[in-house]
Amino acid sequence: MTTVFVTGASGALGQALIQQLSDTGLTVIAGSRTPKPQPGIQAVAFDYDRPQTFEALKGIDKLVMIPRPADVIADQVMIPVIEAAKAAGVKQIVLSTALGVDANEEAPLRKVEKALFASGLDYTVVRPSWFFDNFLKPGEVASIRQGVLVAPASDGKGSFIAARDIAAAIIAALLDSRHNGAAYTLTGPQAVTHAEVAAALSSALGHEVSHLNIAPDEYGALLIKAGLTDSQVGFYQFLYELTRVGVFGAVTSDLEAMTGQPGQDLAGFVAEHRAAWQ
Repeated sequence: MTTVFVTGASGALGQALIQQLSDTGLTVIAGSRTPKPQPGIQAVAFDYDRPQTFEALKGIDKLVMIPRPADVIADQVMIPVIEAAKAAGVKQIVLSTALGVDANEEAPLRKVEKALFASGLDYTVVRPSWFFDNFLKPGEVASIRQGVLVAPASDGKGSFIAARDIAAAIIAALLDSRHNGAAYTLTGPQAVTHAEVAAALSSALGHEVSHLNIAPDEYGALLIKAGLTDSQVGFYQFLYELTRVGVFGAVTSDLEAMTGQPGQDLAGFVAEHRAAWQ
């Protein structure tokens, strides 16, 4: 039976992926820094910072690599995993990076992509846009409940996509060899501003939610207060700079090409998760 190993299994994408993989008949191993047993899923320790945990890749057929959030050294910690996977006999890697990384050859995740291309392994790369699921993080939920959506995004648009739709694309890549050697830019079916997200939340929740277009340095101070490092803060400030100039407003049909479905839109996501913000 084919065995699939998922890194970053405790995050939004990892959890969505594991849930959907459980219906495929594949043997699934969930790797994370703090593994938690789940019904029908083997959970093991895996940490990009601890090469000794790469031993868990032995006997694995396929590997899904999910990067850590805001990882400015992704190339330094993920490329060794590609090398370890090849040495362990892994046959296929599906790598999740981010929309637009192929436009910057010096971007850490772009370096990871290029290392995978050169590895000789079967591969598929998916480059998702902003996650809708970011609005479900505890800090975002608390702010939305208070009627404020904080983001230094101005009127820049984002083609937000749900983690479960990214997971569906990854599964398509794992099960269908026609995706081998391809890279896909995954977006939702529409591009919206944060003001439009706030309006959708207002309508669903029955109270006003407004977009606070905070200055980048003020946003950075909030992130520092929340415990992020200076490098992580700089990363997020850069992402919002790209958002303001429209980089994340691109909408593609790649998700539908992979899965046969266009993906969840803003109204659908807000309706499904309304209880989280109430």
